[in-house]
Amino acid sequence: MRRRVARILVLAPTLIIMNLLISGPGSAQAPSQAGRVYSPTESERLRRAVNVQNWDDGGELTHFAYLHTSEVFLTADIHRKSSVSTLEEAPNPAVGAYVVKTENGRKVTLAEYIAADSGIDGFIVLHHGRVVYEAYLRMLSEDKHLLMSVSKAFVGTAVGILEDRGKIDIHRSINDYVPALKGTAWEGITVRDILEMASGMEGANESYTDPANKHYQYEASLGWQPKTTEMPESVREEDTYRYLASLKRLHNPGETWAYTSVNTAILGWLLEEVTGKSLAEVLSDEIWAPMAAEADAQIVVNNKGVAAAHGGMVTTLRDLARFGLLFTPSWNKTTHTKIISEKFLRRIVTDGRTDLVKTWVFGPRPDWLDHVAYQWDAVTKTGKFFKGGFGGQILFIAPQKDVVVVHFGTNKSLDDTGPLLNLGDMVDDLF
Repeated sequence: MRRRVARILVLAPTLIIMNLLISGPGSAQAPSQAGRVYSPTESERLRRAVNVQNWDDGGELTHFAYLHTSEVFLTADIHRKSSVSTLEEAPNPAVGAYVVKTENGRKVTLAEYIAADSGIDGFIVLHHGRVVYEAYLRMLSEDKHLLMSVSKAFVGTAVGILEDRGKIDIHRSINDYVPALKGTAWEGITVRDILEMASGMEGANESYTDPANKHYQYEASLGWQPKTTEMPESVREEDTYRYLASLKRLHNPGETWAYTSVNTAILGWLLEEVTGKSLAEVLSDEIWAPMAAEADAQIVVNNKGVAAAHGGMVTTLRDLARFGLLFTPSWNKTTHTKIISEKFLRRIVTDGRTDLVKTWVFGPRPDWLDHVAYQWDAVTKTGKFFKGGFGGQILFIAPQKDVVVVHFGTNKSLDDTGPLLNLGDMVDDLF
């Protein structure tokens, strides 16, 4: 299984490009539709072969699971409700012709590099709300793909929307909103500390091979990991919220950032308590329906209906790009209602605690990182922000450039960290 969900795709100007996706050579101006289609026989074989132990180990089974998540796990629909917004297409040949240096030192165009075995399933770039590049190498445009930890950005965004409305004060303690957490180690921890991965709670060392690990047990309670008889009763019974309430505090809240997916699970619980709705309903009402998505999204749930808030969303490539547009000046290309207010966007970009992140995903704190906010992995000193997910998922937003970049991927093996793209430089150079 995955050893660390925190192997997030780090996309920033100082990092070396390892993999980037555009369509094949000579086709930089047009979207590629060379997607992967399973025959009925192949689908049946893979559906029988994939299980809770191997679904994310990499390769063919994982690719099938990422594209057919609702056939592998229980899911709840995140409904769209309005007319579909049309994304204008304005192909830009410079994107496919952009020259990158590969990890072995070769210089090739993006198109040439991605035509090779990059592990990327689909890729899209929007500029001023228009599709300037789009490619589907190992999926179809209508396919829904598992987002993994990119899901966290939706949960953080929903909290910010309700904060604007006065329903949530992120400076108040989480137990003010989730009464079941009163008297637990979560009591007294502010919503902001949880949003910024600074709760101090256990679960940060995310193992996917150790049944005694707290994150492993959290995912087992969701049906994402195998259960053992030694696990707590709450895990074996998929009583996820009872399990979360039993976790211990290791550090004082607000002291330091530590990537801990149980924080997102608590935020999902918070949203349900504040609204009286399921997480799927909250995301539909606050984001998906007013965004004018092209298809219903999904989110993985366990047998008790608890959502995998930290990594279980499933969307099309274009719909994830539409979500990114909400944070740009071209938000009105996908909605008539301004879902992300200017004050919320300012909180993301400028209202960070710059001293919170002392060490980061891959080691020392990078120079370009300014802060974290609302479940985004990083906000850069130039105002870009992004969220990555295991296996090659990324949502990268540059509001000042009015650019959104999204890609889906499939890890090739258990230890495949996925593509690391220098999207910061690419966006600055091209736009």
